[in-house]
Amino acid sequence: MLMTVECNYKIFMTSCLLTKHFFLRNAIVVLSLVALLSLVYPVRCIPWNVMICGPNEGWNAYFQEAAMKGKGLYPSPDQFITNNYPPLSFYAVGFVGNFLGDNILAGRWIAFFSLLTIAFFIFKIIRELGGEPLAGLLGASFFVATMGLFFERYVAMNDPQLLAQSIMIGAPFLFLKAVKEKKKCFFPIALMVFAGFFKQNIVMFPITALLWLLVIKEQANFWKYSVFSALLIGVGFIFCYFHYGSYFFFNFLSPRRFFPIQEIAALLDLQSVALATIISSAILWRNRHQKNIDLIFIMLAVGLVAHFLQRFGSGVDSNSQFDFNIAVALAVGMSFHLLKKRKKEAHQILFLVIILIPLLLAPGRTLIKKGVSSHFNEEARWRERCLVETIKKVQSTPGDVLTEPYIAYRAGKSFIIDGFNFEERIQAGIVKSTVPQDLVNKHQLTKICIDPNALWPYDDFNFVPLKSHFQSWPNAADRVL
Repeated sequence: MLMTVECNYKIFMTSCLLTKHFFLRNAIVVLSLVALLSLVYPVRCIPWNVMICGPNEGWNAYFQEAAMKGKGLYPSPDQFITNNYPPLSFYAVGFVGNFLGDNILAGRWIAFFSLLTIAFFIFKIIRELGGEPLAGLLGASFFVATMGLFFERYVAMNDPQLLAQSIMIGAPFLFLKAVKEKKKCFFPIALMVFAGFFKQNIVMFPITALLWLLVIKEQANFWKYSVFSALLIGVGFIFCYFHYGSYFFFNFLSPRRFFPIQEIAALLDLQSVALATIISSAILWRNRHQKNIDLIFIMLAVGLVAHFLQRFGSGVDSNSQFDFNIAVALAVGMSFHLLKKRKKEAHQILFLVIILIPLLLAPGRTLIKKGVSSHFNEEARWRERCLVETIKKVQSTPGDVLTEPYIAYRAGKSFIIDGFNFEERIQAGIVKSTVPQDLVNKHQLTKICIDPNALWPYDDFNFVPLKSHFQSWPNAADRVL
């Protein structure tokens, strides 16, 4: 009788264990599958000659072409266009664009592979912090799924944001290895500065690295690497001055207004990672005595502050949050590792379910359906025809035109007015507000509106879609009715 009871108990415990493993294994599979499926729609959009919402692609394509042809990468003050980005991305994408024959296509593919590179280094950093491979996979998958479901237009857009971050994220991995092995950190610091000359708004990792040196009580190295990074930045700016002249600083330091109300838009964008941030922070807080966990908290704090500070500026969009999203992905991976380390498998399952809920209920999940739809190519061909008709209209218009940069670039027209940045100059009192309309009245400029069907539709994929109410910037092109 006793043997029968003992046997039944073992069978019961084994079945419970198998059930837990079953749920845990399948939750991870679901997250990985969601991450992969979230990429289908933006990747299928890449080869089609259809606009992605916003002026980014055409704007960048013009300056990528200028970099390759040795034209003025930084326009003079008497021109109505502005380049307020660092120079390196234009050369990198322009080089690939020359090879592929299309800067916009090159930029889209580079952005997509940059996203995968970021996910790879999220995996590697979690492993370097002591996390197991499954934790690294979880963090990487969470980041990819979040980008694909909430920020899909950046996944494969001709924009330097993800390219810069893919270069930057390699630096903290090398930095952590160097600190652990008691080696010099000059190369990782130099790589961070180098990445900053691709896009200037990626500040989380450099600040975190320096603060981390204070946490581990290496004040001497803190000052040494702070001075080193400042010198490198100074050398970079001096090089830009000698290569581009004073026009570089006129463009790079172009006027920008600030709108405190945009902080509401910044807060709304955090819906995508809010639940994961809260639950991961709670788990990490219980293990705050570990130095590696302190590092994650520094990243979260710096990334969050940087996000809100940047969003004060007009023209700053949700890409200001990408640093923070990476920090949250690292927090998710390390939280899962800590739960497994404590052998709390039921807690692991609950944790996975909690972070899966926003992804499975995300409004952006409709893009997965569109991406796998058999009608996708039919819609893409229709939108491409609409865009080609607009391009033909622009090409047949004599003289300069005022339209979306993407359309003007495809039509082979000159880039005359950068609507957003020119409006900033108008508001700063540098130029008269009547300039766009005066050019039209003098028949020196023709405004051409685009067919709205010529671009991929884009919605605010937050759960509470109110961002558009708090984020709008006047455009000089809108002054021409």
